[in-house]
Amino acid sequence: MAFSRILKTPYFLFLVSGILLGIGFVLPVLWVVSFFGILVFLLVVTKNTSFKKVVLGGWLAFTTKSLFATSMFFKVNPEAGLNLMLGHWENLFIFLYWVTVSLFLGSGGALLASGFWFLQKKINAKVLPFLFVILFIFSEVFGSLMFSILTFGVGATINTAYSLGYFGYLLAEHETLLQFARWGGVYILSALGAVLGYGLWLIFSLNSRLNFYKISGPFIAVLFFSASWSLVEDYKPSENKTVLIVDTTFTDTSSESMSDDIDIYKHEVIVEAVTFALSYEPDYLILPEGSYYNDGNLTPESAYKLFRFQTGDTKTVMIDVSPAFLTKNSATVRATIYDGVGKEGYGVDKQSLTPQGEFMPYIYIALLKTLGFSDLLEQIRSKLYYQPGPLFDQTLLPDYIPSVMFCFEGLDPKGVRKVIKGRESVPFVAHPVSHSWFDESEVLNHSLDTILKVQAVWNQVPVVSAGNMSEGALYSREGIKVTPEIVESGKDWKIGIINL
Repeated sequence: MAFSRILKTPYFLFLVSGILLGIGFVLPVLWVVSFFGILVFLLVVTKNTSFKKVVLGGWLAFTTKSLFATSMFFKVNPEAGLNLMLGHWENLFIFLYWVTVSLFLGSGGALLASGFWFLQKKINAKVLPFLFVILFIFSEVFGSLMFSILTFGVGATINTAYSLGYFGYLLAEHETLLQFARWGGVYILSALGAVLGYGLWLIFSLNSRLNFYKISGPFIAVLFFSASWSLVEDYKPSENKTVLIVDTTFTDTSSESMSDDIDIYKHEVIVEAVTFALSYEPDYLILPEGSYYNDGNLTPESAYKLFRFQTGDTKTVMIDVSPAFLTKNSATVRATIYDGVGKEGYGVDKQSLTPQGEFMPYIYIALLKTLGFSDLLEQIRSKLYYQPGPLFDQTLLPDYIPSVMFCFEGLDPKGVRKVIKGRESVPFVAHPVSHSWFDESEVLNHSLDTILKVQAVWNQVPVVSAGNMSEGALYSREGIKVTPEIVESGKDWKIGIINL
């Protein structure tokens, strides 16, 4: 009896709602059940008279959804990123970060639940669906805002950029629904999902359960089985340009048998890969984040002169990403663009940094101090000293040079939009990444694939990624992921070719 009462409590039903909303981020094949997550969410909100239970329950539902969406944190290996031996504390620190991030992202659920609870009592039923959709989108954006507050630190800003777990990305599993992203990116997909979920709730509320099953069953079945159907043609190159991608598998243990210095080893590997790549005379060559081909502290002009001396008079446009020191105790992540066409060098610095990966948020600094981990904190801060750099204007780049969107910047729904803003023509967006912390997490990789597809469709600009501990690919204007053909490989590197 006690267990049956638990099953009927609003908090348990909110938990079920969160599971339904989030399971698709871990098991993408189950994306269609997310609509029932909205159905259960609205049923519990409208049946409750307690405002407190509605607020806490909504928070619980969206926190649960976020726990699924950010579950790649369980693959984090601090030894790979920071060379820290945390022992039995490692899992505890990762767990606490995972939970706190999810709680802050989940705060949008409290806003959605309380807002709808109030609106459905005060507002005309005819306008309620429109207000729900607006509130739904705003609740996801609010969660992103709270994440930026949680992870605020040196060089960070308060923003709404972090979008892992947005409902619209689940709809992008359907190749036809993905095309709606052209009119507003993930925001329009979330709005569409909210409309469909609201419709299920409306049918359930206004009709008998038998009619509900008659309608919702075929509806979900059609969505599920038509997910791979597409109104767009298969990818066909149209620019007569070739892009070579260098992917690497660098970890802190990569150099154990070769060199005591991982940076030296990275440089040796990348030079070997670039030498092979340039022999193909590609139009573009994209290296992953943390490549170390040349010293990032060189000015772009000096770096290009060195590149030309090293490689001859190549006409390839190459993008290399390495750290560049700003002061003795701070650095930025810098993309050096070697323009073999215009015989110039350009630099672009990373503006959105990775919390806990490139800088330490203030709240976690305070937490470690309070818990007595001052020595550990100093070790971490001696490695996490990155800040946004001064080279951020990409409007000065020639039209034939791609814009650059760094690793963490891809999580921003407007990431591509920001880096192409002010440019009349862009061949594609280069997206160098490094996922060495995440041990090739399938959840992270699939989520990022989806995010990049949505951004490519919205902006009608292809995105080409090159990765460390990640597979590079092309994401076309139609939202198609194109895997490169591997043409060369060696120890810790491989080269893939893509035709634009």
